[in-house]
Amino acid sequence: MRKPGKMRRLAVVGGVAMSLTLLAAACSSNSSSSTTTTSAGGATTKGGPAPATVKIGMAGGFAQAFLPEYLASGLGYYAAVDKQFNTNISFDIYPGGTQAEPAFLGGTDQLMVIGTNSWISPVLQGKDQVAIFNNNVGLQIVMGGASKYKTSRGTNIKAYDGGTWCQTGPVGTAHTAIQLEIGLNKMDPAKQNIVSVGSVSAYAPALSSGQADICAEDVASAATGVINGTSYNVANLADPAVAQKLAGQIIGIPLTTSRAFATQYSALTQAITDATLKAFLYIQANLANPTLIYNHLNSDYQNGVPLGTFVQAMALLGPAYGTHYVSGEFTQQQANDTTSLFLGTALIPANSVVDTGKVWWNKFAVQAYTDLGKTPPAGTTGPPVLASKPGPASAEAAAAYQTLTGQADPLGTAGGGATTTTAAAAATTTTVAPTTTTAAS
Repeated sequence: MRKPGKMRRLAVVGGVAMSLTLLAAACSSNSSSSTTTTSAGGATTKGGPAPATVKIGMAGGFAQAFLPEYLASGLGYYAAVDKQFNTNISFDIYPGGTQAEPAFLGGTDQLMVIGTNSWISPVLQGKDQVAIFNNNVGLQIVMGGASKYKTSRGTNIKAYDGGTWCQTGPVGTAHTAIQLEIGLNKMDPAKQNIVSVGSVSAYAPALSSGQADICAEDVASAATGVINGTSYNVANLADPAVAQKLAGQIIGIPLTTSRAFATQYSALTQAITDATLKAFLYIQANLANPTLIYNHLNSDYQNGVPLGTFVQAMALLGPAYGTHYVSGEFTQQQANDTTSLFLGTALIPANSVVDTGKVWWNKFAVQAYTDLGKTPPAGTTGPPVLASKPGPASAEAAAAYQTLTGQADPLGTAGGGATTTTAAAAATTTTVAPTTTTAAS
C-alpha cells in the first residue's frame, strides 16, 4: 500500500490568496510560500523519461474543484510518481484563469487545472493545450449576493437586474456564469455593470463595501461568505442538477496539459492521470464524510481553507463529483453542450470549428481505469478520442443558446429545442483593483 508522501512544493504566484476564499488568508503581492519534496530528477528511470520537475498550475487557489489533484498530493500518490520517474511534481497557485493561462502557454507549468472557457480560444487559434481528466461537472459557481439583500431579494436573481455583478476577470467560469444568468433571466445586458476584482480574495470586500451587489463566486468563497455574514447563496450553479437545467451537461474544471508534453512524456502523463483518478475515486467513495477527505489534504491546503469552510463548500459542490454525473472521462454530450455554451455566450466566434477530440482527450483517463482495475459508472464515459465535430446539443443546452442569442443552436438539438428569444448585447465592464491582506504566518 502506498503511504502518504512528503509535502508537495507549493508556490503562490501573482499575489493569489492562499485560501480561495478568506481575506484572512490572502497574500500580499510579494508573498510566496513553499514546501518541498526531496527528489532528484531529469533522468530516464524505470518509469520512463521525465523532466527534473513537473509543475501543475491551479487556476484559482485552493478550490474544491481542484480537489482530485490536491488530494493526490496529500495521499502521497504524486510522491509515488516522483519516485517512479525520478522527478518532482509541484503546484503553482494562481488567482484565476486570467493569470494562469498565460503562465501555462509560456511554459511555466506543464499541467494546469483550469476551466475550458479560459483556454478554448487560444486552442482554436492554434495553441497546444488539451484536457486529459474531467474533475467534475457543472458551472462550479455560486451566485452570492450581499448579505444586506438576503431578506429583500432572497433567491430571486432577477432582483439583481440593473445592479453591479462581480467576477475575478473578463474570462473564465465566473464571467460565463454571469452572462448565462443575465441572458436566461431576460435581463438587458447593457443595463448591467460587471466589475472585475482580480482575485477571489476580493469578493468579500467588494460585497461588504457595496462595490458589488452580487458575485459569481467559487464555492469556497461562497461558503466563507455565509460563515462570515458577508454574503448569502442566491443560486448554486455548482450543483450539476441546477446547472443542467440552465445550460445542459457542462464540463467543470479539468486537468490539462499540452499534446507535446503528453507525447514526449506519455508514461509520466499516464502515471499522473492514474494517481489523479485514484484520488478522484477516493473522493467519490467518501462524499458523505468531507472531514475524512479534509484530513488527508496537505497542511498548505488546510492552512488556506479551514475545516468549517471546506465542509460547507463540499455541501455545495459535492454533487459535482457524483458517480451518476462524472467519472474522470469526458462524454460526447458534455463536449457538445459545453461547446454550445461557449458559442451562446460568444466566448468563441459563431463560425468556430471545434474539434471536440482535440479539446478534450480521454486517452489517459480511459487507460487509468484499466491500470487501476476499475470500471467507470455507466453513462459517464466517452471513447478514447471524441468526435472531430460536436454533435447535437441537449434540449437544455439548445434552449439556453436560443435564449442567449435569439437563434437556433447551430449544433442542432437532441430531443427538441426552445422558442424563447432574447437578444444578447454587450454589458458594461470595468476593472477594479483587487483588495488583499497579508496572510498570517
